[in-house]
Amino acid sequence: MDQTELSNASTKVESPPINALPHELFSHILFCCCEATSPGQDLYDLLSSITAVCRHWRDVAIASSELWTKIAFGQDSYIRHTARFLERSTSRLITVHVNITPLSSFVHSKFLWAQYNLISPGCERSNSRYTMHQNLADAQA
Repeated sequence: MDQTELSNASTKVESPPINALPHELFSHILFCCCEATSPGQDLYDLLSSITAVCRHWRDVAIASSELWTKIAFGQDSYIRHTARFLERSTSRLITVHVNITPLSSFVHSKFLWAQYNLISPGCERSNSRYTMHQNLADAQA
């Protein structure tokens, strides 16, 4: 073996066995991981990690619209993810998880109104909404 062949052999990386799974099965595995994760930053972080593993994982995750159907609503940081989730969920039903504490922070937040404006045109795609308050007295203030 000459130097070029040795160099090519040492740089060739074999694909891990999980990448040999059919896309439908791999997508279902990813979906199960996402279902076990709460909506919001945890889900955003998980999907960011999945799409950063390799090109194959990214392609499968982005093409798997069911991974992008849980949209968290209620914190300023969520707005940058909302449009991406709506786009990648295609025409699937979405679940909007609302977490507003206290309510007054929602009413005065331009970021949350912007997120609402992104979600509201797709409300016919929403299959459920949840409102959670850590402290009901704070929410009513």
